[in-house]
Amino acid sequence: MRLPGKVMIKDMRWFQFWAKWGLVSRLMLAVGLAIMVGGGVQTYLLLVEGAAEHSARLQREMTETLTFLAPLVADQAILGEYAAISQLLRNQVRKGEIDSFQWTDKDGKKIVATDKPDVLDSPRWFSAVAYIEAVEDTLAVAAGGVGYGSLHAKMTPNRAQNRLWGQFVKQLQIVAATLFLMLQFLWLIFRGNLGTLRMLAEGANRFSQGDHAVRIESAGAPEVRLAAEAFNNMANSMESLLASLGKSESKNKLLATIVEQSSEAIWTKDLNGTITSWNSGAVAMFGYPPAEALGRTIKVGQSTPEEDESWMKRLIAGERFSYDTKAMTKSRTEVDIQVAVAPLVDDNNKCIGKIAVARDVTERKRSEEELRLAREAAESANHAKSSFLARMSHEIRTPMNGVLGMTELLLETGLTGTQRKYAETVQRSGKTLLGIINDVLDFSKIEAGKLELERVDMDLRGTVEDIVELLAERAQNKGLELACNIPAEMITGVVGDPLRLGQILTNLTGNAIKFTESGAVVISLARIDETEKDLTLRFEVTDSGLGISSEAQSRIFDDFSQADGGTTRKHGGTGLGLAISKQLVEMMGGDIHVESTLGVGSTFWFTARFDKQETQTREDSVSVPMG
Repeated sequence: MRLPGKVMIKDMRWFQFWAKWGLVSRLMLAVGLAIMVGGGVQTYLLLVEGAAEHSARLQREMTETLTFLAPLVADQAILGEYAAISQLLRNQVRKGEIDSFQWTDKDGKKIVATDKPDVLDSPRWFSAVAYIEAVEDTLAVAAGGVGYGSLHAKMTPNRAQNRLWGQFVKQLQIVAATLFLMLQFLWLIFRGNLGTLRMLAEGANRFSQGDHAVRIESAGAPEVRLAAEAFNNMANSMESLLASLGKSESKNKLLATIVEQSSEAIWTKDLNGTITSWNSGAVAMFGYPPAEALGRTIKVGQSTPEEDESWMKRLIAGERFSYDTKAMTKSRTEVDIQVAVAPLVDDNNKCIGKIAVARDVTERKRSEEELRLAREAAESANHAKSSFLARMSHEIRTPMNGVLGMTELLLETGLTGTQRKYAETVQRSGKTLLGIINDVLDFSKIEAGKLELERVDMDLRGTVEDIVELLAERAQNKGLELACNIPAEMITGVVGDPLRLGQILTNLTGNAIKFTESGAVVISLARIDETEKDLTLRFEVTDSGLGISSEAQSRIFDDFSQADGGTTRKHGGTGLGLAISKQLVEMMGGDIHVESTLGVGSTFWFTARFDKQETQTREDSVSVPMG
């Protein structure tokens, strides 16, 4: 029972001893054993083969020698030259490997020639391993059919054994030299790689201890270089990953600090409604300390079960949303809050809860309510003002039209020069007042949002020419040239409001005539853009009048504004004409601007978009070339 235990202990000791060996030591031992075993097997086979060859050679040499000597001995025996036979045998035994010759004649007389046997140099075990048999043979001596005795020879294998032993020793020397050279080559080969392998081991150990900047110099065999490069790549990736993790951790800490110190209430809940985080802003807003909030299902905002179910479905679907609600604090105080909600997801992007951010909007709600009430009061007052202006303008226009009509009739009667002058002054003042009333009425309608543009078929050329004809007498009275410039190829059949377009052009052209003492006033049209269904035009009114300063240009389209007080006193006007024109232009989908230089003149221009008339649209579609 003890013997297996002892064997097991020895095996364990041998295994521990073997485990302590390095890679190179193990490899050199394995290579050495392989060379020794291979060389031993090869040597053994060579010995066996050599022994067999030597045995065959000795036998062959024995046969050849006896065959060669027998005729010579027979010749001398015929002559009875026994001394010559003895000399012949002695010479032969000295030259060859045969140790002794013995010739026995037919009478039984013997002549023996022997040589000193060779000393056996090989050890006995070698002779046993590489065994060579001793050779002994006898050949009859005859000549002419007459027998002259027999020739016997004996050969020991000592000399052949010594030769084979020499070959064995040389073979062992070759194996030993091969083993030595192979181990040296292995050492030289691995010596350049051992340093890199050791550095790999040391680098891995240092890296595991926190030295993430360690790198291995790539040297040695391709496999070792690949291992070093793989370690360096791994180290680079790990260092980048650790740096990224460090940054992420810093950002997470910063984010946690920001969340905790935020004045807004921030909390998270799982899908069951249990609060999992609760920042200081939530404590300040709702009054619940973290110990009372965490792990509980406090309902922060007021909502119905249907709303809660709808919000949960939206969260699980990954939707973010916000809503306004009222919340009850711990002290039973009601506050208005605005809540922004987003899904809280895990690493698999699966919703596991929600994160909510609430802002106290009580003051804002109060301000909005006050603003709404103030706006409603202002709109009510504005509506009352507009209604009053419209009603008063209408009430004033009715008697004013009567005054103008009676003045017109009065001028048709026989009046003295002084009476006619007074009547014309009344008529002119009445028309001016009626224009002011119309401006106020239009302005009040626009301000109340009750002015709507008509959409009727109109001819732009006819509308512009009507304006020129209407204002021609006024321009002629001041000695001004009034003209219009409309390109012949321009489409003039459009859909729009001819009355309001004429009102804009009349206002701009009338102002140009009013503020121009000499020269000309020109109305121009140009096409800016055109599509299949509509076109955008640019209208310009250019004069050679007084001009407008840059400061005045910035406010000339404001309500109740003119270039300066001097022109107002000299030429009159309410300052509503350009403001009304601007709002009408914007209702037509355009813009109005002014370009002016003091002492040179001004150009008022505006853009407006018009739909094409249906007949014009069909004509355009027919005229498009097909191809």
